[in-house]
Amino acid sequence: MSKKALLVWRLSDDLKALNELIPEGYKLEAKGRELATRREEDICYEDSNWANDLAEWHDNVLRYARDTEVPFTKGEVDVMVDLYETSATIAGEGYGIAHYYGGGHKRSEPITTYADVYRLTRRLRNYNNAQMKITGRSGIWLLDRAMTEENYTFSAFLNDYTSCFHQFLNWLNQKIGSIREVAPKVYATLDATPLTIRIGMLWSEAVGEYGEWNLYMGEDFRSLFALCKANNVEFRVGSSVGHATHVDAGVLFATAEYYDTDEFVHEVFTRLCEFYGCAILEHREEEVTIVRIPRFRVEDFFQGVLPFVTSMDMRIAEPEVYWAKHFQKDLDELREEGYEGEELEFRLCLKAYERFKSERGMA
Repeated sequence: MSKKALLVWRLSDDLKALNELIPEGYKLEAKGRELATRREEDICYEDSNWANDLAEWHDNVLRYARDTEVPFTKGEVDVMVDLYETSATIAGEGYGIAHYYGGGHKRSEPITTYADVYRLTRRLRNYNNAQMKITGRSGIWLLDRAMTEENYTFSAFLNDYTSCFHQFLNWLNQKIGSIREVAPKVYATLDATPLTIRIGMLWSEAVGEYGEWNLYMGEDFRSLFALCKANNVEFRVGSSVGHATHVDAGVLFATAEYYDTDEFVHEVFTRLCEFYGCAILEHREEEVTIVRIPRFRVEDFFQGVLPFVTSMDMRIAEPEVYWAKHFQKDLDELREEGYEGEELEFRLCLKAYERFKSERGMA
């Protein structure tokens, strides 16, 4: 399976997971601030458990950020590596301090062992320096300002560490929030061109209508997703792993790489492309078909070709399940003429697109 197809296919899940991590992060921030305000309580394993949860959160963010490659730069992902590694080290230091001081040392009291406080402050500065590379804002308010290392308390450390984390969390929230929904199932980054957004919207309109016509398996329809970024559009076109399409949108032509492991679907896809004047540039059996789409054929490809690859294997296997509800007459007539399998699917797709255009006054 193509690495590119797998990345495209996983994109929607990874972005969804990152979105879900944002509120979790704010809960961890609130917990850190709460522990810092409970100054007269003893240091305990609640502190180290919180630090460990924060390290796990950074691990999850890093994992999904590495997978998506959107909207992060390589430099930003490198910063996330540093933040995770530092947070994991802080979690280890926190466990040691909780074990050493637990049950007899208030958070408001200075950490009396110089080696312990030095290790914590060094890790804290490392974390702060890393997050500042992308946020431009320091989160340390007490260390070296209101307190020296000699009188630095664990409560102050919790406050500073949480504030540093707050800077990164706000930045991450803004980054994820920069991806906006421009049509049902279609999202765009801030640098997406008008053409890529138009491509996404054309496809969205078609799959929405074809979904109403019962042409898709429910799981496939729920999995549909597109992301427009710069001159590219990444499509997730089914629920099977790797069922994806990558599009480069140029001035005169767009190039689409369609990934699927079913060769018979590639055959119908190829015929539809050629019918609408799109040239096949390359085909690797049971893997990918690469198509060149003239600018004046953009509507036909993204409304009359690509939307039909979703659930095509199921429609070919059981045409009466998917076509009969809205195309019974066409289905019966074509079968009477002896068409079955891929040929039947090809001709029904043509008829469905003609109806789609007719209902919108496009024919």
